[in-house]
Amino acid sequence: MERQVFEPGRPGEFEVTAHRAEVKICTCGCRNQAEFPEGVTAAAQYGSATQAMAVYLNQYHFLPFKRVSEYFNTLYKMSVSAGTVANFVARTYENLASTEEVIRDALRESSVAGADETGMRAEGSLHWLHVMRDEQWTLYYLSEKRGREAMDTMGILLTFAGVLVHDHWKSYFAYAATHVLCNAHHLRELLGVVDRDSNQLALRLMKLLRLSWHYCKGFKTIGMLQMPSVVCERIEKIYDRLLQRALMKNERSRLYGEATRGA
Repeated sequence: MERQVFEPGRPGEFEVTAHRAEVKICTCGCRNQAEFPEGVTAAAQYGSATQAMAVYLNQYHFLPFKRVSEYFNTLYKMSVSAGTVANFVARTYENLASTEEVIRDALRESSVAGADETGMRAEGSLHWLHVMRDEQWTLYYLSEKRGREAMDTMGILLTFAGVLVHDHWKSYFAYAATHVLCNAHHLRELLGVVDRDSNQLALRLMKLLRLSWHYCKGFKTIGMLQMPSVVCERIEKIYDRLLQRALMKNERSRLYGEATRGA
């Protein structure tokens, strides 16, 4: 009995590996057949390299099923249909179910993790891609909901007890984590203030945040778990001074506005 496995070869060619399993009939009439290699289950099929390449092109490089099909036909003369590519992706999704649980378990125990949600179109309607990650693991979860209902279903934040970095979205504050607000979002909002009002205090705060990040990164590179207290104190003093000046400026603007309206 023979089963064939098709794989890409050199450009313009594909390779076929024929696996043959001997069949013997015992004198007692019992039919005995040798086993095929693991995963070789059909008379003719695509191999693991073909499947991996198709999923990689579709999921990582975002090529549509039809274009992945064209890729195999153009480069290797292989007739891999768009439907077959879709089946490869679906099978990989099913096979990764246990891996997804491993990632969930790791993120639940993480000391520091970041969370975010991004709007995207799926089947013509608005969905939300929820993301939770740390330095080693990343989990994506697609939902029609943006808020707590989707976050609960994602299955991490309900029991997460570490430091949660996020973008101020109110739903995150419902969870019993230590909340840290994302400086990337702070920088974006400060840039909006600078562009709108030419606010120099906002510009200085942006520079302070970037400088603090460079200090933190530098100390981490040399193996220090945190910045020296003298550096932290200096940063805090500059921050407090900028904050006080901003509050004073806003108060003067408020008083000037009231005086102008009164006149």
